[in-house]
Amino acid sequence: MSADTATVAAGAAFIITTLIMWLLIFAGLAVGNGYIAARLGKSVPLWVVLSLIPGFNLCFLYYVFYFVICRVLTRLDQIAVRVDAGAFRPV
Repeated sequence: MSADTATVAAGAAFIITTLIMWLLIFAGLAVGNGYIAARLGKSVPLWVVLSLIPGFNLCFLYYVFYFVICRVLTRLDQIAVRVDAGAFRPV
């Protein structure tokens, strides 16, 4: 095997390894987004598919992050209203 062939083979192996790594990472994120969608009452298949579309998935992850943060803040506001009204009594 010549040096050029070895270089091309090493480059191809690196690209394939990197691609597989990214596919595994985004597949894991898609599964996690599916669980988040189920918890939030959103469409699980839609969220999983949007998480797997290359390029778009990075933008979608920002959407998921901010959507979850907004839901948490809304829930905390609801708890604060209940505490102020005296309806929440810690044990």
